Amino acid sequence: MACNHQLILLFLKIVAPITFLFLSFSLLATNENSILNKNNQINQMNQMNQVNQVLKNPDPSILQNCDKENLDSQSPQNNDAKLCKEIKEKIKEFSKTNKIDDLVNFIDEHLTVETLIPKQSVNTQSVNTQSEAHAKILLGDDYKNFEDATNILTKKNFNKSQETIKKIALKAIERERELLSSGYYVFYHACSDQNALLADIITEFKKYLFFRENVNPLPYLNSPPNNPKKLSIHNLNLTTQDIDARKQVNSIICGNISFFGNVGVAGECSLNILRNNQNIGLAKLSLPNEERICEMNLLRDLINPNIFDRKKLMELVEAFKLLDTGGVLFQIFVNQNEVNNAVAVVDIQKSKVITKNTKKFIDEVYKKPSLKQNSDPETKKEHNKYQARIYLHPTIFNDTSKVKTFVYYSKTIDEKNEKIYREKLRAFVKAIFKEWLSNVLQKKIKIPKDGIFGSKTNLEKCL
Repeated sequence: MACNHQLILLFLKIVAPITFLFLSFSLLATNENSILNKNNQINQMNQMNQVNQVLKNPDPSILQNCDKENLDSQSPQNNDAKLCKEIKEKIKEFSKTNKIDDLVNFIDEHLTVETLIPKQSVNTQSVNTQSEAHAKILLGDDYKNFEDATNILTKKNFNKSQETIKKIALKAIERERELLSSGYYVFYHACSDQNALLADIITEFKKYLFFRENVNPLPYLNSPPNNPKKLSIHNLNLTTQDIDARKQVNSIICGNISFFGNVGVAGECSLNILRNNQNIGLAKLSLPNEERICEMNLLRDLINPNIFDRKKLMELVEAFKLLDTGGVLFQIFVNQNEVNNAVAVVDIQKSKVITKNTKKFIDEVYKKPSLKQNSDPETKKEHNKYQARIYLHPTIFNDTSKVKTFVYYSKTIDEKNEKIYREKLRAFVKAIFKEWLSNVLQKKIKIPKDGIFGSKTNLEKCL
């Protein structure tokens, strides 16, 4: 993987300064030398452990603590071009031998890890994040900081789930602050654990096609067609009633504009859905029924479900049930250049889209440094009726520079159970990917013009 080269570079960066310091201070007293060398060794070990942690567990929450320079010494685009060239050579070998395992294993071993949290370039302390602004308006003069507001709001609205939601809130606000200065707007969407299983299956499949360990889990049902003329949600000519009636269920989802968005409004707050482990507007999936997985998932459009190893599928389902995630919360960051296309702001009381300029609306309502905290009851009520409708257009959601998604569970996950589940998930999806790729190369199935997920993936461009 690309991280191997970066690990060597990081090692050289650490060793060279240590060597220089050792030579420069060799004439100092023995105690000073001892202290200096010990500190350098500790620093070296910490940095090496950090990189090793990334190599072993490419998780976004770990990546945010790593030095981007160390992880991105080669651009993903350059890696993609090089990998594509090598894949084409492997395909030539396949045409002679019909052995697909070498090609699949090669792709599996070369999935790259991207840094999802960029370095901050400006000080954002004077600007509210969306969740901070909403909390200020909800609490008025009682607002001190977001951490304190979280205690108040969770105790009032989610008493039995208070500690769980507080933990998620603090991690979520940390990411809001980190991505604010990079021009991202945040939205929250929740679903049940059953839908999370579908998302995991399709996300794992996407990894092979994009050459990435970090891909967006949304959409996990059918992607909308990649029609450039309908890139914007506002070009769909849909009323809010159309959207909420789920006529576009596979391409549009509801979301809150802040962490505590629509708090206290039954059925509208993502945190209620998270806590109750439920879905809004989607049929609830019965986990033991593998036919439902085949029916609802994008995989039904990729490959004949009859090739699934039913035993392996049920083993995966059982491993997921043992994982016991509870409800799932998606924290969706949309780049400022795409937020007007991807998101519409609606008034849930009047059931209508209130603006086509989502960016301007959020900037004016949420991000003003001078936001007043002593809001009157009517202002609080007014502010709590806003909600987002998010258009999962593949041109936008297939690009991690345009959309970054983080996932939170309502329950604490056992590491051992998660390891077992992730291994079974990778093995199950890898087998499906191998069958799909073999059929494509043998021209038994044809890749759609706009790709499987609505826009051509890196692998599809190579084939």
